[in-house]
Amino acid sequence: MTSGGSVSSYNQTKQKLLTALQYEPTKHKYALKGFIVPNVTSVIDRFLPFDRGAPTEVLEAARERGTIVHQLTAKLDRHEWTLVLEDDTRLAGFDGYIQAWEAFLLETNAQIEAIEQRVYNDKYRYAGTLDRIVRLDGKLVILEIKTGLLYPSYKWQTAAYQEAFNEGRMDEKATGRLAVQLKVDGKYHLEWHKSGADFDAFKGALAITNWENENGI
Repeated sequence: MTSGGSVSSYNQTKQKLLTALQYEPTKHKYALKGFIVPNVTSVIDRFLPFDRGAPTEVLEAARERGTIVHQLTAKLDRHEWTLVLEDDTRLAGFDGYIQAWEAFLLETNAQIEAIEQRVYNDKYRYAGTLDRIVRLDGKLVILEIKTGLLYPSYKWQTAAYQEAFNEGRMDEKATGRLAVQLKVDGKYHLEWHKSGADFDAFKGALAITNWENENGI
């Protein structure tokens, strides 16, 4: 298992680009050689907002929940688990999501290959950070962890990550895309993304985003 590193080698050109790619977490922006690079979630959100129509208080609670669950699952997968949920009031009620993630790993025998992997696509020039690369049934799979509803926009997201992850790889590529919905009751639901049209749609959104940026819109 790796933590933000590649699970296999890239060609030299792609490796240099990944090394040069910079990320500003407070602004959620990526830059390469001084130029801002569109990020996957921002591109998608302009066309298929993940939170369309939801009240502000609901959105804030959902974002906080998602952030905490992502932090906890990452700690668990990196074997940095030092928190006792019952002793931290901020984490009260989150143990069900963690149990759901543990159940998924156990029941599917998924092997974690990379955690919070930063990716960049040089052909279409966009970047992002995917949640996990896992091995399922012997194949590499792009995996996104979700704690709310599974929106159609997630299909664009996994497709964009897959294309960026696979570009320039010298050996094995990811052949599957999966969203794992973790639930508060300790259960989980899997949604496989298989349509080639998903990336076509993302490319269209990216092209419009770039055009708007170039024209100051």
